[in-house]
Amino acid sequence: HYGEYRQGDGLIDKKLNSPKRNISAKKKYQNRLYWFDCNLNTLAPFPTNLNFLTANTAFFAENIFKLGKHLILIPGFRIEHINNMAGVKQQKSRQFILPGIGAEYHIGSTEIYANYSQSYRPVLFSDLTANPITDIIDPDLEDAKGYNIDLGYRGKIKDYLFFDVSGFILQYNNRIGVIAQQKVDGSFYNFRTNLGNSRSKGIE
Repeated sequence: HYGEYRQGDGLIDKKLNSPKRNISAKKKYQNRLYWFDCNLNTLAPFPTNLNFLTANTAFFAENIFKLGKHLILIPGFRIEHINNMAGVKQQKSRQFILPGIGAEYHIGSTEIYANYSQSYRPVLFSDLTANPITDIIDPDLEDAKGYNIDLGYRGKIKDYLFFDVSGFILQYNNRIGVIAQQKVDGSFYNFRTNLGNSRSKGIE
């Protein structure tokens, strides 16, 4: 590329960094920058042309049931329908239900609570479009699923102390990740697949 900067009655050549004088009055410009760069126009289509489409519909419902003065139950569910399409070769549709339930038992200004809910992580387009040189995608790649359970005690003491203590379990099944593999010729590649399950436990 080639650039030049005109200022006052002198022309500075950025390529040679030398002043050029004796230019006519018609060519005098002040503080104007001229820059000529590369042309990105192509004569043929790009070798990679990706077209991703996702259609997602969902229905959610829950209800609060008060059983007596102290106990509250909150069941609910979510119905998901996902349709993914990458170009014309890869298309996947699935439908599933994610149930959940919560409960509270009130004791004065405090309460014992518990929750259970299922979770879902579909295969993303980024999981299907890895580097073609170093990565290989598992053709049997599956969506990840799991659930979360928590049990706790919370409330307040007068108007100056609020507390919340709980324990939780987070289950994550069919986690998607990368495993380093070796080919017959000795070279290595990254194999993207379902690695396995994991479980996290803790207290907050």
